Amino acid sequence: MTSCYIGIDTGINGAAVALDEHGEVLGMIALPHIKEVPCYRLDKTRSVLDVQALDKWFECFTDIEMIAVEESPSYGMGVTSAYTSGLNSGLLQGLCVQWMGNRDFITVAPKTWQRVLFGDLIKESGEKWSKERSIRLAQMRHGTLTCFETPKRTADGFADACHIAEWGRKQ
Repeated sequence: MTSCYIGIDTGINGAAVALDEHGEVLGMIALPHIKEVPCYRLDKTRSVLDVQALDKWFECFTDIEMIAVEESPSYGMGVTSAYTSGLNSGLLQGLCVQWMGNRDFITVAPKTWQRVLFGDLIKESGEKWSKERSIRLAQMRHGTLTCFETPKRTADGFADACHIAEWGRKQ
């Protein structure tokens, strides 16, 4: 049985990536959302995480060792966005606990996985973390998969999910 480590980059352009025990990609999915869900305000809608679709994707893997989810609320988020982000985070965490219990489900701050995986590289280059850098490093590790192509905001979600899964694999 192949052990599986899942990394999830949350958000509307987020993704989930599953790696095996050697760090090779087993599967990936753009985080599924149900669009245009009515919000608490009549003139607003939101995009809610489709936990049933993500649950079906989890079923593709027989031996999930760890699920690591990035936690990063955006600075200056509007009220509807903040509410939706909190709702989606709660839905995602509920699904992960359902699959893993509390034993191997963890959340991680972006700076934590970046420092652990790429701390020396960041320090040596003096470059700040960027979407471009994340994509470039994921391509170096996993090849030029189509998920790392444009648009940048979508490719970045897949790249970060790969890094988060790798961080979880090394825990």
